[in-house]
Amino acid sequence: MSLSLELIQRSIDEHCRGKIIYERGFYLVEQVRITRRPLVMLWSDTWFEESVLVVPPLSRKELEADQRMLIQKFLHSRETE
Repeated sequence: MSLSLELIQRSIDEHCRGKIIYERGFYLVEQVRITRRPLVMLWSDTWFEESVLVVPPLSRKELEADQRMLIQKFLHSRETE
């Protein structure tokens, strides 16, 4: 099992001055068994939250807020299962 958090900012200044492409995501990857073929197991995202936005560059404080929000969504989803 693995958890990964991505907060990626890519400049698009040459196309859209003062903006970036911002990709954020939180992923849980687990080994799963294929129902039709029980001997087959593979790694797959079993939970994820992601988005891609065009926004002005984010500050460290804004990135930390997004990080907290993604972790909270994940924890809340696990509580309701």
